[in-house]
Amino acid sequence: MPLRRIAVVAIDLPADEPNEVAAFYGWLSRNRGRVLGISDNEGCGCCVDIFNLELEDGVEEMPCESSGEFISSALKYGHEKDNIIDAALEHRLKIAEPGAAPNGGPSASISNPRATDGPPSVS
Repeated sequence: MPLRRIAVVAIDLPADEPNEVAAFYGWLSRNRGRVLGISDNEGCGCCVDIFNLELEDGVEEMPCESSGEFISSALKYGHEKDNIIDAALEHRLKIAEPGAAPNGGPSASISNPRATDGPPSVS
C-alpha cells in the first residue's frame, strides 16, 4: 500500500489564520481511518500543534502547511495511534470552547466563572 510521510505544523496565533488549527483537527477527524501512524503532539498544544503523520496515499489534501523534518521513530500505530488522535481531538474541543458546560447545561459566565444562568447540568 503506497503511503505518504509528512511533518505538519498547525499554528493558532492571533497574527496567523485563526482557523488553521480548527481546519487541521477537522481534517484529522474526517481522515482518522486513513492515518496509519501519528506522533505525540510535539507543540505546546495551546497555540502550536506539531505532528508527524504517516498517511495512506490519496488521502484528502491537508488544510495547513506541512513542514519540518519527518521523524519516523516518533510514530505510534494501532490502539496507541487511536488514543493519540482521540486525546488530541478532545483537547482541542476543550480549548475551542472554554467555559462550556458538560451535558449541555448552562455555561459559566466569563466575568464570574462560578455563576450560571439556569439549573445545574444533570449527570
